[in-house]
Amino acid sequence: MLFLVSGGNFFVMFIGWEGIGIVSYLLINFWFTRIQANKAAILALTMNRVGDMGLSIGFFTIFVLFGSLNYATVFSIVPFMNETAITIIALLLLTGAMAKSAQIPLHSWLPGSMEGILRKITLFLLLVYIFIIFYAGL
Repeated sequence: MLFLVSGGNFFVMFIGWEGIGIVSYLLINFWFTRIQANKAAILALTMNRVGDMGLSIGFFTIFVLFGSLNYATVFSIVPFMNETAITIIALLLLTGAMAKSAQIPLHSWLPGSMEGILRKITLFLLLVYIFIIFYAGL
């Protein structure tokens, strides 16, 4: 998680984001001998992959439009960009955040995730910190 929030660009953030997804799978599947824990971990991994796809497309769109994944570069160019493009990017990034934090409609993995070690407070704090980074950049 520290790798996720300490990166200076969207690529490092994405690597940390993927690390959180793998750790989520491992924490839910902590008791690997329990069949229900295995099923819950696979469902969580699948739902997180859906969100990661939205996040990946959002980062790719950022790179195509801005030519960089650096926070400072992107945030300095944002005021001059098309509002529709910015809205699409924001919705794609929101899809990733919704899947990772189990928001409706990507919430089906949350009840099963309690099969493993509890971890929701860490993801909540992580998302709060990410939003602080984004708003500080604007």
